This record gives sequence, structure tokens and C-alpha cells, in this order.
Amino acid sequence: MDQTYRFGKKEDQLLRLCKAHVPNMDKIHAVITEGADVNAVDEDGWRLLGAIFSHNSAATGEHFPAIADVFIRAGFDAKRFGLSVMGSLVHSTHDRYIFDTAMILLKAGAHGDKGKWESLLECIGTEESYQRCCDYDHACENIYYAWYEIVRRASEGKSFDDIGVWQDCVGLKVDGIVADANGVPVVTKGKKEKILFRDQFMLLCGERAVMIEACPNIYLCRRPGATDLANPVDLSEQLPFAAGAIIERIDFEHRGVREGKTYYRQPNIHVVFNNGRTIRFSTNFGEVPEKETSKFFEVL
Repeated sequence: MDQTYRFGKKEDQLLRLCKAHVPNMDKIHAVITEGADVNAVDEDGWRLLGAIFSHNSAATGEHFPAIADVFIRAGFDAKRFGLSVMGSLVHSTHDRYIFDTAMILLKAGAHGDKGKWESLLECIGTEESYQRCCDYDHACENIYYAWYEIVRRASEGKSFDDIGVWQDCVGLKVDGIVADANGVPVVTKGKKEKILFRDQFMLLCGERAVMIEACPNIYLCRRPGATDLANPVDLSEQLPFAAGAIIERIDFEHRGVREGKTYYRQPNIHVVFNNGRTIRFSTNFGEVPEKETSKFFEVL
């Protein structure tokens, strides 16, 4: 009985090589040179590169950018098929590697009509929401925010080179803190300094800025210009310890909140500075009473 192949003999061989725990790049190059079609599609509509990324083992995520680069150099049509392949990355939980791979595909020209852009953004947003509510890996969850932002900008024809994931924020020195007037935090005094907020604020770091949003969300972007914020407000007096400090690390955790028989996992992010001060920020799902938890930054 003849062997049934998903893509073709050479393509299936390439699929197995790329999904190996440690892909052998020399063999991958060899199979492509022997004629494997990097644009192959199976009867269900899966692109070969999408099949490699989707539902892969966590150990191989670090190889995604290199595999994407090899496929593009070998003739993968990123302009036509790049967006669908990025959709496949949603099913791969590989920390910053999904962001780095998406950046490579976008720079290679990944494009589509309005419907395809919107479909990809909805796909990323839905998975992000799922992870925020249900997963334990908040470091990975925050990769989705930066990924969503670069895709959103690309869909609008805007530059996205300045966007970075939360790891890229570590080590930056803060020289200012700003927010738009509509999202200015309100400081409440007590045993702990709690900063209620409605939207977002930025830690300015030279040419870059650490964007902190109420989702909770954190990613890197370019420093805003004079016209980027409608009503900019300086928050240096409210967070005096932050100016001049270096971001030492960013931690993620869940805090459990029980409402009746339901147990909610409250997402929290800590921004730790080299002077020993920490800002913890969190969000309220809506199901939990305000007295139990709410959107806030808390200075520790």
C-alpha cells in the first residue's frame, strides 16, 4: 500500500526535521535543496510553515525565528502567506519567540486585505484574553500584547520597529514618567500608596518608553513626541523614586480571589527598580467585587 503524505514526501520530511526537539539545520537546508516546497499546503489548507509552528513542543520555540528565516530565504512567499502563518503561531506558547518570528514575517512583507488583518488581530486578541484569564504563564501572556501592537501598526501601514516585549524593558534607566490627562492616576494615601488609574502611563527611558496599561499589560515602544499625547501630564512628583532608577526585573504572578463557588486568578505584574522600590499593577475581571480587587498600581 502506498504511503499517504500530508504534504509530499520531501515536505513531510522537512516537517519532521523542523519539529524535532533540536532541529538539524544542515539537514533542513539539504532537504530544501533537494526540492522540498516551502510553500506547500495540505488538503486542509495548512501551510507547511504554519504546521511547523502550530502545536509544537515548547522546547523548539527558540528555533522558530531561524526556521522562518530559512524558509523565507528559500522562497517562502511571506507576502501572500505570512499572515496565515502568524495565525498558526497563536497555538504555540513559546514566550518571546512568537513575537520575534512574527517580526521576521512582517519585515519579509506579510500582507493581506482588511479582512485578513482583522482576522489575525482577532485571533491574537482572543488567545491573549484566554491566557490572561486561564493560564499560569503571565510572562508569555504579555508577549501577545506586543505582538498585537506590531500587527496592528503593520495593518495600518505604520512603522513597528520600535515595539519590544517586556524582557526588552529590563535594564533601561527611567528619566521621566508621563500619562495622558484622561488616564492620570489618582494617588490615595494610607498604609500603602495605591494609585488608581483609568488607562495607561509611560516610563520614559531615553529614546524608548515602557508602556504600562490597565489590562495589565507592559511592552516597549518609542518615546512619545510632543503631539503623541493629547494632554500629557508629568507624573514625576507622584512617583519620585522611579525617575533616575533602572528597571531591574519584571515579575508575573496570579493572585486567587474567590467569589462564592468560583475561583478567579487575578493577573499581577511587578516592575522592580534597582533602588528597592516596586510597582505592582493588576486588573479586575469584572466578576469580582471592587472591595476584593480593582484596577490599580500599588507602590511597594
